[in-house]
Amino acid sequence: MNRIICDICGSEYPETEERCPVCNYPRQGTEKLVAAESEVVQSKVKGGRFSSKNVKKRQKAQRKAAQSQGEGNPNKPLIIVIILLLVAILLVSVYIGMRFLHGRGALPSLRPSQTTASTPAPTESTAPPTVPCQGLVMEANVLDLETLGEQKQITVTAVPGDTTDVLTFVSADPAVAEVDENGLITAMGSGQTTITITCGDVVKTCTVVCWFQPETTAPVTTVPPTTSSNSTSLRPGPKLKAHFIDVGQADSILLECEGSYALVDAGYPQSGKIVVDYLKELGVARLDLVVGTHPHGDHIGGLPKVLKEFKADNIWSGPITYYNNTVYDFLNAAKAQNEEVQYVKPGTTFQLGGATIEVLGPVKDNYEDINDLSLVLMVTYGNIKYLLTGDMESVAEKDLVNSGADLKADLLKVGHHGSYSSSSYVFLREVMPTYGVIMCGRNNDYGHPHDAALGRLQNADVSIYRVDQMGTVIATTDGRGIFLSWAFRDAKPWTPAA
Repeated sequence: MNRIICDICGSEYPETEERCPVCNYPRQGTEKLVAAESEVVQSKVKGGRFSSKNVKKRQKAQRKAAQSQGEGNPNKPLIIVIILLLVAILLVSVYIGMRFLHGRGALPSLRPSQTTASTPAPTESTAPPTVPCQGLVMEANVLDLETLGEQKQITVTAVPGDTTDVLTFVSADPAVAEVDENGLITAMGSGQTTITITCGDVVKTCTVVCWFQPETTAPVTTVPPTTSSNSTSLRPGPKLKAHFIDVGQADSILLECEGSYALVDAGYPQSGKIVVDYLKELGVARLDLVVGTHPHGDHIGGLPKVLKEFKADNIWSGPITYYNNTVYDFLNAAKAQNEEVQYVKPGTTFQLGGATIEVLGPVKDNYEDINDLSLVLMVTYGNIKYLLTGDMESVAEKDLVNSGADLKADLLKVGHHGSYSSSSYVFLREVMPTYGVIMCGRNNDYGHPHDAALGRLQNADVSIYRVDQMGTVIATTDGRGIFLSWAFRDAKPWTPAA
């Protein structure tokens, strides 16, 4: 029988076998044939070069040689790629984690702080990559400066916290307040201004209100008594006083009559302290009536502080058509006194000593402009009438005229701080006041009082008393005449510039 020599291990085996019995390599058809098995070959197979043991050694050597020539595991390149990807993912995860901890403040910042206007711009040699400013967080949106020259610093944080954009503070009115390079705000005069804060393309504003008071809140300058009737002087005895308290660009009016007190509005939240101090100086212990004319911060903002200090027997409000923190603070302050806010309507009256307070408006409760929802009050004492209009504008003025209400008054609290949108001719013709008191802040951002309103008042022969120029104004009446006094010594009633 012919035998076959294996191409792999060189062993001979019968040609009837399909595989080499030594190395188990399958026949390929290329093997050499031998006629008979020689003793030499047999000896080699049993213990020589082609023995089973030596064949295995040769196979192992051949595999190593093949691997060294790139013929090894075909999955090796894929395994290497997977390992590299895992290393990359690990590095990215560590980087993101470090950034997160830094943003939370868990890691110290190695970059300069950006919380004040004095932060220097980084130099080119040390500047980190600029991160665009995404927002500004301010500790307060309103700053209250109560004395001339008072200094305060507003804390502003740029978001993200590691932005290299430099914060910039700019005062809208240096006559009221100035800002130095450290972000320190200094009161220069009484009034209201705006501080503009910029960081990159992000801009925010902070209202700065300088509430410093004159040397005394008591009237120190008077004018000869003037009347709207046939009297030339005030009689001794009971009187009605209307105190138009200087709270800047806001309203606060105290009505005082025969030992009873009614407070109409109290300005901004920060002006609540001014009103409280004013009432305490007058010896007020209790308020018979508190009125919030409409839900704007410059009218009801200071009432919570007043209600915290003084018990109020009655609390009135005009229609409230929306709610914000200012409104909630007012309502909660009333609730704390166990008093229900009364949403009064035209025709409602209140007796304040010998004076009568009557609600005339608003005649509608669906005005789009909140100012037109202001409560309008007529205060009558004897033959003298004071008309208080809150921030009512021309739309509501016209409706009030058309309602047929008796609007004739001797003194008018001019609507909406002397804005052009109030004090229309059709309204002034019905009121025909002798005196007009304008409550606005010195050098205010709104330009109040507007020339248009002043012109209409002048054409109606109204003597104009401006709180921004005269300080707190007090109108005293005995029921026949009106006596006006004010706080600033050298001030005079307004007259048009020559």
